[in-house]
Amino acid sequence: MKELSKIYNLEEIIAQPNAYSLLDPKDCETIGLAVVDEFEIDDRSREDWKTRYESALKLALQIVEQKTEPWPGCANIKFPLVTIAATQFQSRAYPALISNPDLVKCQVIGDDPTGAKDAHADRVSQFMSYQLLDEDEEWEEDTDRMFFVLPIVGSTIRKTWFDPLTGHNKSQMILPDDFVVSYFTKNLDQCPRATHVLHKSAREIKNAMVAKYYALVELGSATPKQEDDNPSSTVLEERGYERPNTDPDTERDILEQHRYLDLDQDGYSEPYIVTVDKDSKKVLRLSARFTQTDIRRDNQPQIQALTSQLMQLQNIPPPPDPVQKQIQQGIILDQVNAYKKEIERLKTIGQIVNIDPIQYFTKYTFLPAPDGGFYDLGLGVILSPINDSVNTIINQLTDAGTMSVANTGFIAGSARIRGADFRFRPFEWKRADVAAGGLKDALVPLPVKEPSPVLFQLLELLINYGERISSVTDLMVGETPGQNTPAQTSQSALDQGMKVFSGILKRLHRSMKKEFRKLYKLNRYYLDPQQYFTVLGTNQVQQIYQEDFMGNPNEVVPESDPNVASDQQRVQRAMAVAQRAASVPGYNQPATEIMLLKAMRIPDIQAIYPPEPPQPNPEIQIKAADQARKALESKYDTMAQLAETQARVENLRAQATFYLAQAQKLGFDMNDAVVQQKLAAFDSIHGALDDMYGQLAQQQELSIKQDEVKQAQQMQQQQQEASQNANSQQGQSNG
Repeated sequence: MKELSKIYNLEEIIAQPNAYSLLDPKDCETIGLAVVDEFEIDDRSREDWKTRYESALKLALQIVEQKTEPWPGCANIKFPLVTIAATQFQSRAYPALISNPDLVKCQVIGDDPTGAKDAHADRVSQFMSYQLLDEDEEWEEDTDRMFFVLPIVGSTIRKTWFDPLTGHNKSQMILPDDFVVSYFTKNLDQCPRATHVLHKSAREIKNAMVAKYYALVELGSATPKQEDDNPSSTVLEERGYERPNTDPDTERDILEQHRYLDLDQDGYSEPYIVTVDKDSKKVLRLSARFTQTDIRRDNQPQIQALTSQLMQLQNIPPPPDPVQKQIQQGIILDQVNAYKKEIERLKTIGQIVNIDPIQYFTKYTFLPAPDGGFYDLGLGVILSPINDSVNTIINQLTDAGTMSVANTGFIAGSARIRGADFRFRPFEWKRADVAAGGLKDALVPLPVKEPSPVLFQLLELLINYGERISSVTDLMVGETPGQNTPAQTSQSALDQGMKVFSGILKRLHRSMKKEFRKLYKLNRYYLDPQQYFTVLGTNQVQQIYQEDFMGNPNEVVPESDPNVASDQQRVQRAMAVAQRAASVPGYNQPATEIMLLKAMRIPDIQAIYPPEPPQPNPEIQIKAADQARKALESKYDTMAQLAETQARVENLRAQATFYLAQAQKLGFDMNDAVVQQKLAAFDSIHGALDDMYGQLAQQQELSIKQDEVKQAQQMQQQQQEASQNANSQQGQSNG
């Protein structure tokens, strides 16, 4: 690509949903030409694959081509070997991988003493399942179609992205002929460019321009498509579905290319998405495929050190004095702003050493290509030679049968048969002028053999090996093997036959895991800070937070088990666990029963088998009883001290009253200084005893309140323990 005429600021490009307005017109033209030219280079590298792809589609769709040999109108049968194999695979893979309402599972990694991780995992699992099965209404139907196309063509692509036109995340299956990369690409995450060919009508393009998703550009008229532009279009035309070039609603080819461009001209190319109209080569959209957090620079250690110091600064405890606290806050605020400013400066001056691009595409593989190419193998390619041979033999046998019952032959010139029609209809006799030799001498039947039994044996051999390759033997399609076959033998043969399917199922499980993790990251970028959704299969409204997706995306996996390829295997495993739980102590019985019901795909399990309320932990009960005993003993001691003090106070009061009466009786002058001094001392002692009594009363009241707090804490601890037990049981039942 030619050098650009302008240096662009990455921060400005990242901030724009469509950075087309920032580009110079000359640079737009340069980028548009480069996108189309490099797309054509990649497309030419896969010419041989496109031929095989077209042949596989014709074989699966049983397209009957015109045939004139050995005579016009001869047998032209297409045996549905590939079609049967694809149908059988789709019928097994779809229920094995898609289970409503549990589709996504978030794993709990590490210890979870409080149950917070388990609650977070439940929220993420339920919300992502809701996103795929309810919010994105086309996901499940698209997946169903993908499981039928995949075994035919060998590989399909899943695109996962945030659609600003609909306002939520979406996933879309892409046929491999509409996803163009170099055939020699080894890894989709590391390929220099990948192009998604979009087929959009004029109305769709206009709507995108009005919504400012595309730039408002005049595209001109569309170029009529050639017959070999697209293998899928060629197959449709051969089936009779051809759109005339004069149709005003003819779709345009829009190239959405995920590629690298050095817009800031620092010598390091950044990942972008460039959308270009193929015919006019005009750029419609340019957006960054990364954020600021995805950029790693050579001064990253300095940035990390400053960030660590910034966090320590923000966690400094404030002093108790309000004035000093206000002064410290002002100093810390100035330092925090200085640190942030320096971090932002370092982010702009450092040399970029790596950018982690946001990945949109996930590849689903049927069988890996042995030549190391990007496009994998499907049954349409693997079974093509066998299927062609089967078609040939069946047509030969049919033509031989036609010849053997047609009664063709030679007629001598001496035989004069009235009329020009030599063919007979049922119950019809024709008059003939026969010479002396007789009619049988004038008619010589053509020597034709009946269909060969050797061809029948060869046909059976080819079909048998084709079924073995595609794993559609009698046992695999549900037919009984024989009347005297032992059940264990049939089960062993079925398990062995499922090995091929299990291997493919694990590949699909691995790809689906990558797709779910892309969706997890999109929620991190585009989800609202707080959002409500309805849990599938219930009327329960749940709350999800954007911060729930700030963790590790590797925690997200499909709910399906890649080691279980059929419903029968799933039920057998669950029943084996249930039998062990019935005979061996220590199993979680409710979790075992729920696992068995889920394996049998029983709907609304909670209504049928409601979980029992969790029993409190005996150790906690013993500790609570011991604490209650100690609190009661302390309460009794306080009450005894209070009673003793009160008795002493009452005794002193009685003595004081007695001595006062005696003094008055003996004629003491109550106003005497000595007497008043004695009375004051007595009142002081009496007041001290009253204060002691009041303190003991307050101490008793405080002790009672402390007992109440301890009891509340014990009850809360028991509730937390019960909640943890319930979460543990639920996690085991989900597992």
